This record gives sequence, C-alpha cells and structure tokens, in this order.
Amino acid sequence: MIAARFLAAFLILLSGSTQASAQGLKIFLYGKSNSKTTETIENYLTNRVKKLLKDQYPCADTLTDDEARALLDWAKQRQLMGNPDEDALSNIAGALGAQHVVSVNVIQINSTITMNATGLDDRRGTVVSKQSATAHGEDEALDAADALAQKVISDMIDSLPDCYVNEWVGTITYRRVYQGESRTTEDHLVVKGTKTTEITSKATTDADFEVRGARRPARALVRCAEERVVNIVTKATIQCPEPGRTVPWNATEVDRVTGSAEGKVDEAQASVSVDGGEFTISVTVPQIEGGTSSRNWSLDDSGGCGDPVTKHETQSISWTTFEEHGRVNGRIDPAKPDVLSGSQTIKVPAPAGIEETKIITWNLEFVRDPSARKN
Repeated sequence: MIAARFLAAFLILLSGSTQASAQGLKIFLYGKSNSKTTETIENYLTNRVKKLLKDQYPCADTLTDDEARALLDWAKQRQLMGNPDEDALSNIAGALGAQHVVSVNVIQINSTITMNATGLDDRRGTVVSKQSATAHGEDEALDAADALAQKVISDMIDSLPDCYVNEWVGTITYRRVYQGESRTTEDHLVVKGTKTTEITSKATTDADFEVRGARRPARALVRCAEERVVNIVTKATIQCPEPGRTVPWNATEVDRVTGSAEGKVDEAQASVSVDGGEFTISVTVPQIEGGTSSRNWSLDDSGGCGDPVTKHETQSISWTTFEEHGRVNGRIDPAKPDVLSGSQTIKVPAPAGIEETKIITWNLEFVRDPSARKN
C-alpha cells in the first residue's frame, strides 16, 4: 500500500491537478490478461469501451494504461501474480485526474475464455457496473466482447453527470445559380446559306441545412432544376434538280432538356469552425437520386425542293444530381460572440457568356446542448 501511494504521489507531480466536472471528465481504462490470445481480446474489449464512450458520452476523455505504462507496471504485475490491489488502481486513476475507472480482465482456462468488466466511481468509491461474459474460441469471444462493452458503458453513462457539449446549431442555406448563353453563325457546309446556333442554359441548386451540432450530422433539403435549350436555325438557298429552279430553304431545330430533383438527406455535411476571431462555414450539398430529366426535340423544315418536314420526339430518363461544395469565411462580432448571422455572394470565375454565383446564408447560435444519449 505504501508503494502504491508513492506511485500515486509521483504521478501527481507529473500530471498536475485536474478539476472534476461534467465537462472534461476523465475515465481510466485498465486491462489485463493471462495469455497472448487473451491479450488480443483484452485490447479489443478495451478499445470497444473507449470508442463507445467517445460516441455516447462526448464529455469524457479516456486514459489507458499505455499512457502511464512504466508507472503502472508495478500494480499490473501484482495483479497478474494474483495479488489484486484495487486501492492501487484507484490511487493511480486519481493521480491521473480520472474520476472513473473501467477495469477489464480477460483470462483463459483450457478452451474457456472469461471476460470481466468493472466500472468504478472513484469519487464515491462505489462500483457502478459489474459485467461478465464467457466464450469458447477467439471469434466467439470478440462477439461477446462487443455485447459486454455495451453493457458496461450503458451502466457507466447512467451513473455519470449530464453531459453538455458546446456547439453551433441553426440553419445554413446554399443557393447556386448558373446561366450561360452563346450564339454562333457560320456558313453552311453543303448549301449556300448560314447556320445559327443559340445555346442557353440555366441551373439552380437550393439546399437548406439544419445544423444540429458537432455530434449529429446536419439534415438537408435539396432542390435542383436545370434547363438547356439548343436552337439551330438554317437559312439557305438551294439549287433544285430541275434546271433553273432555285428555292429558299429554312429549317429550325430545337432541342430542349429540362431536369428536376428534390430530396432530403439526414446525414449531410455542414461544419462551423472558429479560429480566434474568425470563423469558417463549409457545406457539402449531397447528390440527389431519383430526379427526372425530359428531352423535347422538334424540327420544322420547309423542305426546300421537296415537301415540308415536321418531326417531334420526347424522352424521359432518370437524373442524379452532382455533389456541390460551398465555403465562406468571416469575422466574429465581438459584441455577439455566440451568434453567427450573415450572407455572402460568391461569384465563381467563368468564361465569357457564363455567369455562376453562390449565395450562402447562415443563422447560427453557440449553445450548450445536453447530450441526447444522457437524457
């Protein structure tokens, strides 16, 4: 016991004092095993416990015996020799600033693997969880370790104080408008005359993001629409087979493609980061499947030397939009450091005849939200 307290005092000198609170709780994870096989299972179980804590209780930081291995060797050797000293673990955890301990023990006797996990509240000196599982074989043991980790973490979280996470919540809207127009006139390659081609394009993307904090993905409602019209007008004169007969030839071909898509995404990407007095807002507009694209083609041909020709075709196909990205930077108002509100219009560089703009608007608030998994 004296040696354990000496180790604890030495750790205090190394680590300094840590204030216990719901924010920044530390949980010490300690594992032991009695063979190479059980060491693999023990490492797996310890890592599962660590991941579940991170996912389900974001206020906590975890410390493992790897972070103080040299100083823990003495206590670990005593336990492996059959002399468990819970006071040693408690003192070392306290010296590391940890208010809780999860102790994992995996042993194998013949073909039976036994796993034990214990959760301790070091502040009150009480056991808050005591779970065990047995398995035959390594594969079965890993499945049992998953279930065991979930049980002990569920017990631990029930005993922990309410978890609050500081995060930005609110709304971000993204709008992209694309417009293009071109017109070319060239001599017809076959007859005497000209061919004029006009192409107009317009596309809009609107995305409304519900930002729900750092622990939950944003939700997004996305609406996309596009239209592209190609209008080709031919004006020419042609020589008919009959001697001396020349007639005008006019033809108009219109190819119109329209598309629309709308969808909701529950796991969209929208982030807010702050560095000093500056902030960055980034969004990723997810692609939407299940849209519809329609093609409407028509031809009116005067016929020239022959009969007039009129044709019309329609076609409808499925349409999937493409992923888009938006990003804005700004400075935080010192008078309202917990509020971000504004709008920016970004003109995307484009060649002549094309205009593309992105408008990002945000209304966000910095709040302390209780963890949804701890209510």
